[in-house]
Amino acid sequence: MQRIALITYLYGEKSNTVSGLRTQSWAKAFAAAGMEVTVFTRDWKEVKDIQASEHIGSAGYTNSREEWIDNIRLIYLPYTKPYEPSSPLLRKIHNTFFALAGYYSGEADITQWYSSIIKEHKKKPFTHFVTSCHPFSSLLLMKRIKKHFSDCITLVDFRDYINVNLLNPAVKFSLLSKLIINVQQKWITRYANKIDLVTTASESISEKFEQVHQCKNVTTIYNGFEANLFDHVEEKTSKLFNVSLIGTLYTNQDIDFMLEGLLDFFKKNSSTDDIMVNFIGVDYYPVVAKQIREKLAAYSNCINITSRIQRGKAIDVMKNSNILFYVGWKGWKGIYSGKIFEYLGAKKNILIAPNDGDVLERLVHYTNSGKLAGTTEEMALILDNWYRLWKKNELGYSGIDERINEFTRESQAKKILKLIKADKILS
Repeated sequence: MQRIALITYLYGEKSNTVSGLRTQSWAKAFAAAGMEVTVFTRDWKEVKDIQASEHIGSAGYTNSREEWIDNIRLIYLPYTKPYEPSSPLLRKIHNTFFALAGYYSGEADITQWYSSIIKEHKKKPFTHFVTSCHPFSSLLLMKRIKKHFSDCITLVDFRDYINVNLLNPAVKFSLLSKLIINVQQKWITRYANKIDLVTTASESISEKFEQVHQCKNVTTIYNGFEANLFDHVEEKTSKLFNVSLIGTLYTNQDIDFMLEGLLDFFKKNSSTDDIMVNFIGVDYYPVVAKQIREKLAAYSNCINITSRIQRGKAIDVMKNSNILFYVGWKGWKGIYSGKIFEYLGAKKNILIAPNDGDVLERLVHYTNSGKLAGTTEEMALILDNWYRLWKKNELGYSGIDERINEFTRESQAKKILKLIKADKILS
């Protein structure tokens, strides 16, 4: 029987991340296929609704815990927060040194679990080791496992690349940054070629591993959405035309484009009493929320900005919106938001503005799930047309269910099952 060790810093809904849901869906797929699954992760039992940036820096703890959920054995291992100097200058020197040495101190450190994992392996050997964490931490752990247990199959999942700016051809790096990145890439090439299988969350990251790191066994597995995510969500009748952006807005997204488009849309309509634009979770970055409030001050009665809310409430907002809006990463390659897949599952018209001219454009066209705007005028026109159809109770939706269902977590998990079961890998 195949025995899977899934090693991940983020696991399940309690970790409050898309990454945690990704690994949980994999574990469920392994167990449903009759495999023995043990998940090694950190304990989120006492963690409240922390922000994403606090996940790595959250306090360590010394207790271990074990439980079974959905026929999956979960082992929560003690965790020690990685050391970093408190001084910004010393921290930069420290991180630069580690990066050049083939480590990266800014990551969650799952390598500290090696002894505990191997202790379990010696009791009853695992056939496969799967990790999903930050690039260096995953590779360093797997390299060590593969060195001592060469008969086991190793799979490393990359949700992110070593530097997101490498996915934007227009970004310019300093000479020092170029040196560090070049050395980092050489280390990753060295580590990754010791691994049997590599998976990534986007085509662009897959291309990096194929072209930059010469990896042959690379598969893209999207984050997706749970097939039953909206089964128990009640759709309510509203007197408002609800346009909703759900999730974090980052300063390197084109927020000005979005705001100019919204202003144009508001100006097209003399009465905006029945329009509401929801920015759910945008208060996560106060500087962005402030920018929105100031730019749309004349239409403050038409905007709703919130801090992060529980996932269940966000799902309810999605299903009860008329339009789901996302600010595309124009100029960037392969940037998906976890929310974009949930948008698909909600089966509401999606507006991407600005059009990224990349993966989101292909996704929307393939699923016929919405529209993309290349200019602020086009964005305003699309919203205005949808608004007028809504007022006449004629706003339809023409997404292609069969294609949308390809992006459920369950469908995506079949890809990793196929990799794990592949005869050529087991031989």
